[in-house]
Amino acid sequence: MEIYYDLTKEGQKELKLRTIRRLPLKNLKVKIINFLFIIWFCALTGCKSNEELISKKIIGNWDVVKFEYKNTSHLNNLLINYISFQKENKFSIPEIFKYPAEDGDDNTYWSVKIDQNVKIKLVLKCENKIFQGKYNVHFFKDYDKNLLGIELTSKTTYIKAFKALQNFNTDGIGWEE
Repeated sequence: MEIYYDLTKEGQKELKLRTIRRLPLKNLKVKIINFLFIIWFCALTGCKSNEELISKKIIGNWDVVKFEYKNTSHLNNLLINYISFQKENKFSIPEIFKYPAEDGDDNTYWSVKIDQNVKIKLVLKCENKIFQGKYNVHFFKDYDKNLLGIELTSKTTYIKAFKALQNFNTDGIGWEE
């Protein structure tokens, strides 16, 4: 209830009483829960979409131009200088030393993670000890050659590669972000 003054047609003050409707506390709790759910959903889908955008960059065929294992170049020891990442999170790697080539039929698996420091991690699961592990990912552009590149760095392995069959101008939009 609220008491207030209102002016009559004659300009006189008239005391009036009106009822104020308030939202029940139960409705307020429901609205707060709905609001928190929307924020949680947006945060969840926002992180997922970043991983999906990164995955889209990774999927494809890569020409390996630099390959180091334990700080020693082994590019010439690769049977072929090519790595391929497929949409089904499978990947193909070349033969090196005693390790045979592997592909999706050999249960290779890759995934993208974003750590608490918002750094991109590529996780490769395979039998090959040289390639398997967690890699820091850095996307870059070679403006002189118009190529889209990636650098993968793990505790023991460094790979620098350029994406095959990509348009530098259209596919490279937002590449270094």
